Amino acid sequence: MWTPDGEVYLGHFDSSEKAGQAYDRAAICLKGFEEAVKDGLNFRSTTYHQERDILEESDFGNIVSQLQKMGVKGSGDLVLK
Repeated sequence: MWTPDGEVYLGHFDSSEKAGQAYDRAAICLKGFEEAVKDGLNFRSTTYHQERDILEESDFGNIVSQLQKMGVKGSGDLVLK
C-alpha cells in the first residue's frame, strides 16, 4: 500500500479477498472512512461498519501490524477487535 511516507507492506494472505480486505482496512485507518470510500474500496463499505470506529481511531502502524499477523496466521475472516 502506498502512503504519503512510502510503501507499506500489509502482509501475505492466502486469498485475494483477504488481501483486498486488509487493504481496505488499512485505507480506512489511514484516510478515514469517508475518504477511503470516496477513493474506492475493494468491498462494499458496509463490510467495515462494525470496525469503523476501531479503524478510524487506531494508530496506522498498529493496524498494519495486526493485519500482517492475520496474514501470517492464515486465519479465517479478517476482523479487527
